[in-house]
Amino acid sequence: MRLYIQLCTLTLCAHLAACSHAPVVQGTTAKSQRIPEVPSIVSGKGTQDIVLLGGLSASKTQWNATRIVLGQTYRVHLVLLPGLGGESADPCQCIDEIADVSARLGAYVESSTSDAIVVAHSAGGLAALQLAHDRPGLIKGLVILDTLPFSAANFGARFVDQSLIDKTNGEYQRMLGESTRQFAERMQEQLAGAIANPVLAAEVASVASTSDRRTYASLYRATMLADLRGLSISRGLPTFVIYADQSPNGAPPGFMRSRYRQQYAWLSADRLLEIQRSKHYVMLDQPKQFLIQLQFAINAITSVAK
Repeated sequence: MRLYIQLCTLTLCAHLAACSHAPVVQGTTAKSQRIPEVPSIVSGKGTQDIVLLGGLSASKTQWNATRIVLGQTYRVHLVLLPGLGGESADPCQCIDEIADVSARLGAYVESSTSDAIVVAHSAGGLAALQLAHDRPGLIKGLVILDTLPFSAANFGARFVDQSLIDKTNGEYQRMLGESTRQFAERMQEQLAGAIANPVLAAEVASVASTSDRRTYASLYRATMLADLRGLSISRGLPTFVIYADQSPNGAPPGFMRSRYRQQYAWLSADRLLEIQRSKHYVMLDQPKQFLIQLQFAINAITSVAK
């Protein structure tokens, strides 16, 4: 045990030193390491497995209603990520890249489910897209929630260039240097723009503010610099995208519809499902509308798979 702790400490120190100087690249692969047991919350009944995965500010709160409703018919798995959503970080299993999240998601699906449908939100949606590309036969279907393959487009970027890299790295460093109070204020401001209900926004922000700082900042950087627009997803994998019409906050009518059709040009328009009068957390802003669209997508996926 003492040797294991020493090895972990040495590995962490070496990794931290490397991260401070490592260049940021668009495409990365998961680190060559054994994937540990992936924590989850499993509920519901039925034989069809539904796997839920959140993003950077992931909170169990965002999935409460979804888990209750889906649990009446399906076996629901909420995958938890170390360092995010109130979960303790694991210094020997750092999560720095989208590929790291994708590898954990894949390991969980492979070990704990059968013919799963993956429902993933925000940065979790990027990990799910990566999984669908890397292991196309692993899952039955995919439902992406308010995730653009190139999310930096919402901040004016057209592609990953040196300007975007410099801005993102600067924000990464600022996050690492913030005090606990400053980081909490950042989360409050960020979630207030992503969730319409101020009470729910404050609740999710409270959990997000407890995130392991390096894990959060690293995945923020990876998300901003990810460009998966050229990713090849099997046409045989039933895929749906549910998106908000007001994410980012203040988007004019029809703007996000056009952007999603552009970035998901390989999907037919009837698989791009819009949630109206909603910000980023579609499951919290418009729960009834969201659940109707989600059930539609699940029904379509299961009917294709029969």
